[in-house]
Amino acid sequence: MALPPIVKTWQHDVNQTIYNADPETCTDELLLAIKNSLIGFVTNAWTVWGSCDGAGGFGNDDAVDRWTDASDLVHQAEGTAHSWMVLENSETGVQMCFNFTNWLPYSLEVVVSPGGEFGAPGSGGTGADGTGTNRPTAGDEIQMTTEFGRNGAYTYKLHVQHTTDAECTRFWFCSETDVYGMWGFETPYDPITGWTDGVFWGSAGSAIAVGFDYSRWNDNSSSCRTVIDDDVVNLYMSSEGIASAMIGEYLTAADDDTGEWPLCPVGLVATEGAHRGRKGSLYDIWWGSTGVDSGSTFPDDATRLYAQFDHMIVPWDGTTPQIS
Repeated sequence: MALPPIVKTWQHDVNQTIYNADPETCTDELLLAIKNSLIGFVTNAWTVWGSCDGAGGFGNDDAVDRWTDASDLVHQAEGTAHSWMVLENSETGVQMCFNFTNWLPYSLEVVVSPGGEFGAPGSGGTGADGTGTNRPTAGDEIQMTTEFGRNGAYTYKLHVQHTTDAECTRFWFCSETDVYGMWGFETPYDPITGWTDGVFWGSAGSAIAVGFDYSRWNDNSSSCRTVIDDDVVNLYMSSEGIASAMIGEYLTAADDDTGEWPLCPVGLVATEGAHRGRKGSLYDIWWGSTGVDSGSTFPDDATRLYAQFDHMIVPWDGTTPQIS
């Protein structure tokens, strides 16, 4: 089909190369680069709510960034001195917490508070403040993942995107042509009446590439979540389908008449629990064809307005996407 319009204005910090010969330092530098991108955007960047450097320095709701170097990211179990960081979306109020939960290089807990409720009630939170040995908590928190990066020293290509209205943030990293981790913090498009929380999707694998693929996000809803009426709801990222497969899985070649590849909007559907039904869709992301190589761009010229990673297509900044 013809390329759809891009609704949002996107800021890009893509094609970043991260590598260190030491596996733990390599993981730390990758996460440090993500944090620096999120707080470094020109318009409505994320801000630091609080942080801990794993060496005794910590603060809650003090806006101090204690992660200035990879050495500030200390890996140890909860209850032992280790590092954590809470970032806050400047416009939506959503907060995310990065927390090192284990001594392993790839162990990282990512927790989201849709209502921005990290910290003790006295400081506006609904949980507990963080310390030098424990991360802060929130009454509405959603755990997204407990793994990050690969189990070893690898070259990563990091891509971070954030809209100027701060409603949508996405970041993912590739290694050896595969996507090994991705997160999205999204305000849904055309949501059902009464649903005001965002959509949060994310996953990362220490050994196996997780991918922007149909099998994970369309067939398996476990990694896309929201909150409706205080209930955590799992969502499928739906697509147009035929029989038992999606259009992008059936059409593995370009259209015979136009030469164009299929692009299908990404819907949000709950099929279990107390909130079953179609809930809305996502801005500026589309399901593509499994017949298109990861790293391909659209249209077929030097503008490169869209890029495909695995089976998903996103707005792009005109550069050549790097996946390895």
